[in-house]
Amino acid sequence: MKNKLMVLIAIFVVVSFTYYLYCTALVFKREEIETKRIKSPDGKVEVVLVESDTGATSSYILDIYIVATGKKIAKKDKPIFSAFSIKGDKIYWQKDRFLCIEYETAKISYFSNYEYPLNDGSNYLVEIKLIPMKDSAL
Repeated sequence: MKNKLMVLIAIFVVVSFTYYLYCTALVFKREEIETKRIKSPDGKVEVVLVESDTGATSSYILDIYIVATGKKIAKKDKPIFSAFSIKGDKIYWQKDRFLCIEYETAKISYFSNYEYPLNDGSNYLVEIKLIPMKDSAL
């Protein structure tokens, strides 16, 4: 009898936890919207800006990707930059293969200063530079 009770409790816990994870995923699902594409001067790649609404916790999350021109962002693609509470952002190509990200304030959760966006075995390297516009950017 005691073993049956333990099995029933274990099943209840597993089912409850699974239901909790399912409901949490529905409530906290990020809606991602591609807001802008900026083609590089040589036309080979584009910067793609994606904003995600996270609800009341922050205004939005900004993810920046570099992809081959016209290519959609794949699930496996990682952003080169990810931040929330960003203000005064300006993203531009300074020249071929050199991208600048200016901002007044931001809480940056990820940044990479280089990317090989073509994924074709070529050595097409893009350098990325962060430029805070104030001494304190938080």
